[in-house]
Amino acid sequence: ISEKVLGQLDVLLRSGVLDEHAVNVVALAGSALAKSQQDTCELDTPDHVGLFGLLTALRDPNTQRALAFGLRFSKCFGNSLAEDQESQTSQATQS
Repeated sequence: ISEKVLGQLDVLLRSGVLDEHAVNVVALAGSALAKSQQDTCELDTPDHVGLFGLLTALRDPNTQRALAFGLRFSKCFGNSLAEDQESQTSQATQS
């Protein structure tokens, strides 16, 4: 294994991606994705969701839960991207 690959594995292991909670979230998302795909593919024609259907779906507690999670993830991920960009900019100016 090359030094580059070992470095990448180290970054991956330190990233928290294998944290118990992260693995659980990925497992839950995978299960939901598979069920959604199966449920959608079993329909003769896919459901058409218009604006009112979307507004109705927004009242569903499970939809609310998933949207809240997605928004929190977006905020955390955006923050991580900003920190990474600042770090790369800082390293580039020091070189």
